[in-house]
Amino acid sequence: MRLNTLGVMLYPRGSSLGPRLREQFELVWAKSGSFDVNVDGHDVSISGDDVLFLKPRQVNYFRFDENTPTRHGYVTFRLDAPDESRAVVLSPLVLRGPFTRMYLPLLNKLCDGLRSVADCDPDDLRRLQQVLSMFVEGCFWPVLSRLDPTSASNAALERALIFLHGFWANGFEKSLKVSRLADSAGVSTRHLGRLFQAEFGVSPREYLRRQRLEHGARLLERSNLSIQGIGFACGFANEFAFSRAFKSVYAIPPRAYQKKMRAD
Repeated sequence: MRLNTLGVMLYPRGSSLGPRLREQFELVWAKSGSFDVNVDGHDVSISGDDVLFLKPRQVNYFRFDENTPTRHGYVTFRLDAPDESRAVVLSPLVLRGPFTRMYLPLLNKLCDGLRSVADCDPDDLRRLQQVLSMFVEGCFWPVLSRLDPTSASNAALERALIFLHGFWANGFEKSLKVSRLADSAGVSTRHLGRLFQAEFGVSPREYLRRQRLEHGARLLERSNLSIQGIGFACGFANEFAFSRAFKSVYAIPPRAYQKKMRAD
C-alpha cells in the first residue's frame, strides 16, 4: 500500500468539484456541513459519520452544501498487492454505522493541520499505512497516537495558532490584524513577530498570507471555483490581487498551477 495524499478541505457554500476520474482509492467524509456526490451515475449524500469510499476509475462529481461552508477530510492511496485489491472489489460506496464512528476520530486527528504526506514523520506515515491496510482488509481501525498538530514550541504561539484555527474555521474570507492575533496570545505584536520568525521563518503577516494562499492552491486543485471565486474565498479583494500574491509565492499564475496539478 502507498499513501498518496491526506488533508482537510474547506469549500465555500454551493461550490463543486469534478467531474473527476482518479487512479487511486479515496476516502472522503464531512467534518462539518454536507455534500452530494454522483459516482458513476449514482447519487449519494454524505454527512455526519458517513464515509465515501471511492475506488479507482470511478467518475465522481461533488456538490457542496448550499447553505453553509463544508469542511471535509480525505485520504488517497494505492494498493500494490493483488490480494489487497481483491479485498475491496465488493466494498460498499458509503460506509456508515459504529464502524465509521470508531475510526473517524482517528482520521480527523491524522488529517487536521496536515497539508501533505510530506508533513508526516516516517513513523507516523508507517503507522498510517498500517491502519489503511487493516481497513481495506475488513479489520478494525486501531487507536493511533499523535500529537495535536496545533501544538507549538511556545505556549503563547500555541494560543495564537489555536485562535487562528478557530477564527478561520468557517472560511478564510475574514481579515485578521496581527494586533488581534497578538492579543489572543497575550503578547505584544513585536514579541509575536519574534515567535513567528523563530518558529516559521516568516513574520505573522506573511504567515497569514501564506495560509490563505495555501488554501487557494488546494482549491485550485480540488474545486471547480473560478480564479476570482477562489480569490474571494481566500480573502483577496479581487482576482488580480490573488493572482499577484499567488505568483509571488508559487512562481506561476493560479491558472497555470491549476492546469499543472490537475494534469499530475
